[in-house]
Amino acid sequence: MPSVASISATLDRSHHRQEQVGRISAAFPLIDPVDAFYLLNPSGDLSSTQVEFENWFRDHNLEGKAGSAPPAEELVAALKSHDLFIYFGHGSGAQYIPRHEIQKLENCAATLLMGCSSGSLTLNGSYVPQGTPLSYLLAGSPVIVANLWEVTDKDIDRFGKAMLDAWLRERTSPSLGCAQSDLVVEEFEARTIRGCKGNVRRKTRRKKSPEVHDTSSIKDSCDHGPKIGSFMSQAREACTRPFLTGASPVCYGIPTGIRRKTDL
Repeated sequence: MPSVASISATLDRSHHRQEQVGRISAAFPLIDPVDAFYLLNPSGDLSSTQVEFENWFRDHNLEGKAGSAPPAEELVAALKSHDLFIYFGHGSGAQYIPRHEIQKLENCAATLLMGCSSGSLTLNGSYVPQGTPLSYLLAGSPVIVANLWEVTDKDIDRFGKAMLDAWLRERTSPSLGCAQSDLVVEEFEARTIRGCKGNVRRKTRRKKSPEVHDTSSIKDSCDHGPKIGSFMSQAREACTRPFLTGASPVCYGIPTGIRRKTDL
């Protein structure tokens, strides 16, 4: 199972990526569910699942493939360049993107794997267990939602749809920030206003402060909101068999919140 060291490594990777893009570092990773790539029914034999989700994905302008399997290189690129990877098909998807290819990645998207036994691990006695979720964790994925055992397609589709709907509602919620972040923003804005008041003085050359407080980035980095895993209990209720199919999905990784990117 994932160790404390792996949790620390995932947090370090998340902070490093946020620093690279110039964002204020949040305590936990944040993802935008609209910045997603989907792989839908790549085997071509889950027609009801494709009918259920294909237009829904297009309506939300998500990138992805439906009804066919893209090259592994395309999936690897998608894992590196998106916040979320969504898979609806058989198994864990390892037949389309091998685990050793996933483990080569320096950073990896959060993952929703809605295939049968996609989250199960193979025990090897006293040796390290193996499984697709561990490969994603080793690649830096902050959170993986996957199934422990076999499930029926229509029922797990209900769970997956409920999860995605909940994430998108949270993304568009006007209360995406929190009271603590709002107080910080108000304090920065008040300081700026007070700093502009006073007598006009002769201009003198001063060194510019290296720190520029961007209030929008403060709200964007808020991590006090609901986490990905907190929506699972409600999504289980969408299943006709909540204690069988609904009990199969589990959440690996670390607490991961939802944010809204300004460029999407």
